[in-house]
Amino acid sequence: MDDKFHHRPSSVWRQRNKAFKRRHVSKRSMKDEAKGKVESITETTRSNKRLSNKLERENKQRQLRKAKTMALLEKRRKTAFSDAPILVLLVPFTASADVHLLHQWILTSSVVNAQRSMQPNNDYVLIKGNQDEVCTRWNLLSVDMEDLSKVSDWLKVADVVVPVFYGDELGEEFGPTSYCLEVLRTMGVSRLIPVAMFPEKKARDESLPLKQHEMNEIRKHRAQFLVDQSVAEEPEQVRPISISQQGQVQQLIRSIATKTPRRPKWRDSRSYLLGDSYQWVDRNVLKVVGYIRGKPWLCKRLVYLAGIGSFQPVKICIQKEPCPKKSSHKKMEDDGEEKVVLEAVPGDPSFDSPKPYFEETERDEEMQDSEDYFSESLENNDTSSECSSLEQDDYFEEPADVNHHLQQADKQSFSDEAMSDDNQEMELVVDDDHHNNNDDDDDHSVVDKEELEKLRNEMKDELLFPDERDTPLDQPARERFRKYRGLASLANSEWDNADQELPLEYKRIFQFANFVAFRKKHLELEDKLLQDTNNKIDSGMYVAFYLHVEESDRDFIATLVEQHVGGGRPLVAVCLHPHEHRYSVIHFRMKRTLLDYQLQEKEEEEENTSTADDVFTDKLPNSATSVVKSKDLLEMHCGFFKYLARPVFSLIVNRSNKLKYIKFLPNHQNIVASVYGPCVYPPAPLLVVQPTQGHLLAQGSVLGIDTNRVILKRIVLSGFPYRVFKSKAVVRYMFFNREDILWFQPCPLWTKRGRLGNIVEPVGTRYRLFKYI
Repeated sequence: MDDKFHHRPSSVWRQRNKAFKRRHVSKRSMKDEAKGKVESITETTRSNKRLSNKLERENKQRQLRKAKTMALLEKRRKTAFSDAPILVLLVPFTASADVHLLHQWILTSSVVNAQRSMQPNNDYVLIKGNQDEVCTRWNLLSVDMEDLSKVSDWLKVADVVVPVFYGDELGEEFGPTSYCLEVLRTMGVSRLIPVAMFPEKKARDESLPLKQHEMNEIRKHRAQFLVDQSVAEEPEQVRPISISQQGQVQQLIRSIATKTPRRPKWRDSRSYLLGDSYQWVDRNVLKVVGYIRGKPWLCKRLVYLAGIGSFQPVKICIQKEPCPKKSSHKKMEDDGEEKVVLEAVPGDPSFDSPKPYFEETERDEEMQDSEDYFSESLENNDTSSECSSLEQDDYFEEPADVNHHLQQADKQSFSDEAMSDDNQEMELVVDDDHHNNNDDDDDHSVVDKEELEKLRNEMKDELLFPDERDTPLDQPARERFRKYRGLASLANSEWDNADQELPLEYKRIFQFANFVAFRKKHLELEDKLLQDTNNKIDSGMYVAFYLHVEESDRDFIATLVEQHVGGGRPLVAVCLHPHEHRYSVIHFRMKRTLLDYQLQEKEEEEENTSTADDVFTDKLPNSATSVVKSKDLLEMHCGFFKYLARPVFSLIVNRSNKLKYIKFLPNHQNIVASVYGPCVYPPAPLLVVQPTQGHLLAQGSVLGIDTNRVILKRIVLSGFPYRVFKSKAVVRYMFFNREDILWFQPCPLWTKRGRLGNIVEPVGTRYRLFKYI
């Protein structure tokens, strides 16, 4: 016997004798013996589970402690002394609502401890709290509905939106109110605190005041209206606050001060600054001052001014706040010593180059940094005569230091024309009578009835006979459709040689081998850099950025900034992620807005031109402004980015890498829009606006960035069965010569009912007929 072996009695095999049965075993006797005490029930379901040891218990306590600490820090961050003032925006939702009067009532309230006016209808306000409440700071603004584009820019950055209604007055059904609600639905609903301003006397009888039950009914109606518009979940959350005189404004102030602002996720994932003022310090240095909002600001990142361009900061300073929270009794002044955070020289290699396109000299330097995450530059292949014949002299010689898109619409439209030509060569094959990218086609303001009827008939034919084309009579079909390929399946068939015959400028755009991995890696790297206090500026600091402007663009940028700020628009500076200033092919998933549907239904009711046999009325346009063709000039609002582009519309085919080109923007379908534009890291919402009319067309989000995604234009050649047999048929009116029939003989055929076949041989003297099995 082995000396190491010893007997260990196990509880499994141990003998268990029958327990002694006592005398009092009835329920009553046991209840009397217990005297009201209840024994603990042993948990039998976890008897087989392994009990946690000491390390697991300590780890559990450590996780709970960390979760409570993070929750406390998050609560302190929202109410900290260094946090930026809450941006409160007063918006009129009815014509008679006076937001400027409400603005003055708030400023003259007794709970306002201090205030300072930065611009007209733009004030910093310090609200003193009670004993249990801390002081809160507001950036109070009020806007009019004269310029809806300006209102949408303010709605993007607002923390608290105060919709102001007036009495029982109803807003316009398809007016500015619907526009604002569509922006809120797309860009993310901020904290909504509605206000219902009631007159002290009724208009029809000056002696009778407005009764309380009438006010309550109006408030219920307004709350239900906001819930129906999908900007709130329950009516109790958006029940308007009734205000009829200045003394009742304190309830609104208390409601805003006690509720935590709710910011959209796409804004919290970025660091941005809302500029209070700007100043030209030097000939080529622009100074922008404001509070840091969102995430902490990384110092060595390019700065993007929304709607203006990307710039390199040469100096960053922390300045004295115009409205400090703790020193409210002191005089608010901006003078004082500046604390310099960063100093750099123009062209510092630690910053990304602000040029939106690649140059050959800088591509090698960029590849040393992240050669594993985006592809090499394309080789200079010999392109066809159609690609090389583009007039590109001005395009290559022009300095691209600033991507000022809105004012350089012609340059942007040329870039999108290059994209469309690329699609024609590599991915798409367009008809000769396809939509031309001329500036004359962008203005749909004056359209006669004949053109509208032509557009309606064209869209109706596209709906009834999708992708079907007639064989031309003046030229052979093999010449007309020489760029097309016969595919058995659009989703499963391979499409090779997609990178041949690319335009010369296509290699200048930025390319990612794997955009998802690239974005994930750099965001994780940014989180690590934010842990170092030397690389960041905390949120809530009052900072001045000194931005370097190239000499060639100085006059243009000065005029642009003056028009932007002078027009009452917010001057927003955004901290860019790596390579976000670069241009690439960006894909958006979008759909027509609910507001655009309502406008089309309204026009249809007014015209009343639909007939009984017209079954496609809900899918056809009722005005030329509602017809949006592929490659039309549109204004894209992607997060903080805003530029003009000519998107190419397409559909996703069974989750494949190939997209199917469509000619018109459909009404009730999600599509993909591909444009040349700056790289944007998702999440980022999208708003599409028609530049000439100014109304919203579509909404969506960023789908991804991919320069190798193929967009195919599909056509179907149809014929009429002349003779039909059991397994054969003779078809006519598809081709008109023998060579065309033999050329398309390898392509498969199918019928409307789904039967498949192949071309056998041409039949007849004029070769208008052919047999197929």
